[in-house]
Amino acid sequence: TSVSISKPVSNLELKAFKNGLRNTFASKIKTNLLQVYGDGDCIISFKVSSGGKITNGSFAKQSTNNTLNDAVYNAFMATPTYKSPPSSYSGQTLHM
Repeated sequence: TSVSISKPVSNLELKAFKNGLRNTFASKIKTNLLQVYGDGDCIISFKVSSGGKITNGSFAKQSTNNTLNDAVYNAFMATPTYKSPPSSYSGQTLHM
């Protein structure tokens, strides 16, 4: 016999919320990709209010590639709001 352990629905809702938000940022970064020269990685951190407003944004890690930082920053600033988070989101800082 096999035992299946399923994740609580709230975790799935939060994961779907984060994935949707990541995809929103990614679609806006793609519009700026022509301005990125080279490669790199960076991390932004932020919170989402109960109404979907994105707040407390900052770089948790900047790339050595300034054109990438600029593209990510511009995508972040072009997304001041997103949909309201699920009830399982407890106001923790998100990192992407």
